[in-house]
Amino acid sequence: MEKVRQNRFIIVNFLILLGIFLLNFAFSQQEGDTSIIKKRGYILDRNFLPIAISVESYRAYYLLNKSELGGKIPEEVKKYLPDILTLPEKGIILLAKNLNLEEAQRLKKEKNVILQRDFKRKILFPFLEPLIGKTFNGRGVSGIEKVFDEKLKRGEFIVLSLDTKLEEKLARFVKRTALEKIAILIFNTRTGELLGYFQKNNPV
Repeated sequence: MEKVRQNRFIIVNFLILLGIFLLNFAFSQQEGDTSIIKKRGYILDRNFLPIAISVESYRAYYLLNKSELGGKIPEEVKKYLPDILTLPEKGIILLAKNLNLEEAQRLKKEKNVILQRDFKRKILFPFLEPLIGKTFNGRGVSGIEKVFDEKLKRGEFIVLSLDTKLEEKLARFVKRTALEKIAILIFNTRTGELLGYFQKNNPV
């Protein structure tokens, strides 16, 4: 009977791990790309300074089996667990999200720890979000992120005509004004390039 339970535990956890693997694969599989997770390409300004980047982070899961452990859980793992008394006897437990590389490397040394790598999108100039757009599960869903989604998904970078130094000046200028709603667009009248963009809908 005990052997049947152990086999059932192994099968259930294998299916959970397989589900996590397939979910990651579905979100990250690209045309001609066989990697599980591909780092999304950067969006740069005209001077090749970053506007939107992909920040690497990790999730950690723990394969818990109290009977095998004899009730002893590694100290490094305990840091991320809730009250030990409330834990189930067996199962896969999410330890933490958004771990940095150093934290992930420490946990990786422990037995029964499963790591999952994520890439979180970060816009370095938040006021540019209406123009740059948003991503969801590694895909562009609005703005420039959506327009150039295929290229960015392949890990390629794109260069915009925007000048981030000019963007910083616009941000400082708008901050000094009392206007709650304002939109500023600066073009090169000779080439038609958009050099500066600022949109504010709420008080800063």
